[in-house]
Amino acid sequence: MRNTSINRVIKGLIADGIYASRATLGHHASRRASGRILMYHSVEETLTDNDTMGLAVPVSTFAMHLQCVRGHGFRVISLSSLVESIRQKRETPERSLVMTFDDGYQGVARHALPLLKTFGFPATVFVNVSCIERTLPQHGYWHEWPTLTWNEIRALTGSGISIGSHGVTHERLTRMAREQLLREIVESKEIIERHTVQPVHHFCYPHGSF
Repeated sequence: MRNTSINRVIKGLIADGIYASRATLGHHASRRASGRILMYHSVEETLTDNDTMGLAVPVSTFAMHLQCVRGHGFRVISLSSLVESIRQKRETPERSLVMTFDDGYQGVARHALPLLKTFGFPATVFVNVSCIERTLPQHGYWHEWPTLTWNEIRALTGSGISIGSHGVTHERLTRMAREQLLREIVESKEIIERHTVQPVHHFCYPHGSF
């Protein structure tokens, strides 16, 4: 019963993504370069009652998500591959899917990465600088789980995981002046590249606000 329920949820999420892309880009554009993304935050052994937003996924549930994705014939591709398809207006492979993780929690390296390796799935981790450096306000959900260190983030880049930027402060970009925006977008890229010695090509808007 539980597996059936999770299968239904995953299929529903993917269907919602297809519907959203068609509504935004038009049916033809969606067929040409459709973007279906499963976005996660933390993958943890033990959940906390303080996670009121439900941003942590149990390890066993995440494993079932991956099994469901493979079982239903979806092809997990890198974010770079999807972006390149969109840029070149090229049709993506049938049933393509991208997997991402926001903020930069240690559970990605400890729990998600071994499972991703088992399935051979690529993923992107969007790192928020203040989250990694533990300088965000104490009341946020980001203090519920340990975050990656810069050394761990460097190690991820050699494990089939690409690193993107999620800003400096995790504030909504729509509320910022131009100078603040430049810091969030440009400075975050520079900081992450300095620590990882790898180019950062992608940016994920905090809170989805743009």
